[in-house]
Amino acid sequence: MFDAPAPGSAAARSLPSREDALPRAAELARRVSALLGLPVHLRLTDNRATLVSYRRLADGVRLRLHHLFLEAPDSVVRALALYVAGDTAAREVLEAFSHAHHGQVRRERRPGAPLRTRGRCFDLKAVHARLDATYFDGRVNGVEVGWARRPA
Repeated sequence: MFDAPAPGSAAARSLPSREDALPRAAELARRVSALLGLPVHLRLTDNRATLVSYRRLADGVRLRLHHLFLEAPDSVVRALALYVAGDTAAREVLEAFSHAHHGQVRRERRPGAPLRTRGRCFDLKAVHARLDATYFDGRVNGVEVGWARRPA
């Protein structure tokens, strides 16, 4: 729902251990739940872009938070609850906190599956090479084109 700050120079990034994160996450969920007056189902993430997202459920709220919010002071926890309750001004508090802790946000992309260029009818690598040679004199470098699943 709101995005991570642009990566920059920052302190070394470290993930909390599972043993450390679980009780802290449970406590954070309890605090947000108490402020909202609703059950909160919290999931910690290590996302690069979306640091806070939520979805209202029949039995409460599903809240996905970047692990950097485990360190959140009371004012930020209140802002989380207000944000989930619909107070868009609370976003500023959350963004300020995330910018101050941007060193905990992963900068690099996780390695994914190898890019699949060959499809049923076309090999996109060959199409790319042909278009690059024809229209750009081979100057288009570092661009990879591949097939993906159809969006749901």
